[in-house]
Amino acid sequence: MTLLGASGLGMNTIRDRAHIYGGVVHVRDSQQGLGVTLLLHDSLRSMPIHQGASG
Repeated sequence: MTLLGASGLGMNTIRDRAHIYGGVVHVRDSQQGLGVTLLLHDSLRSMPIHQGASG
């Protein structure tokens, strides 16, 4: 959360910031408290690797 810059922000702002990075936020309310999970995609790893020009 701190690396995302989401510390102390509301849930809508956290969702907006996660969306910038192609991520999603899941919220689960339980008896123990509120559970928040962020799934962020690593854009550097999701880009295809170019092997060079074929010709």
